[in-house]
Amino acid sequence: MNSKENFIGDSYLLDGEKIDNQMDFSQKNYFKLMDQHRFLQQVIFPELSNKEDTLLLTQRDYKFLYEWMSKLPKDSEYPTYPDYKQFPDGFCKFFMFGDRNDYMPSNIRIYNKVGMAYGFLIDNAYIIDTDSGLEFFLSAVIYVNSNGVLNDDDYEYEELGLPFLSALGKKIYEYEISRERKIRPDFSRFIH
Repeated sequence: MNSKENFIGDSYLLDGEKIDNQMDFSQKNYFKLMDQHRFLQQVIFPELSNKEDTLLLTQRDYKFLYEWMSKLPKDSEYPTYPDYKQFPDGFCKFFMFGDRNDYMPSNIRIYNKVGMAYGFLIDNAYIIDTDSGLEFFLSAVIYVNSNGVLNDDDYEYEELGLPFLSALGKKIYEYEISRERKIRPDFSRFIH
């Protein structure tokens, strides 16, 4: 981040007190969206990485990552998420399903990492459809904080952010499913 990008919002809450300055993010975690996108590509297709970028992971490590990156709340044994209304399939699958409370079709798997903080929503995903042989990567971040106050828990996640990311995922899926493919992907490393 450059110095201008380190400051976000108009004001913020700190210990219940409003501070009328932008919030300094210079000491917060920062991982550029494009770097996250490339990192996910390395995890999904390690054999395509440059030697110097190769992750030092075992096959067991990759299997573990694929399992947990695609797992839905209802499939988790620990921790458990018994309340489907509170934790639907789209709970951490913002693209295509983030604004829905119904079940994801079993032919669609989303291997992703999401984030939600300070009015930012991010999803970094590899999406597959085992029925059609469709696959694509999609990464996006959106900021939904119309009042400009950070740390007040008053963000437009439900009203704007999740519907936008869900619609974006659906639009890219529709485009990808309409595209002719000459080679059908091999999903065997992901589906067991």
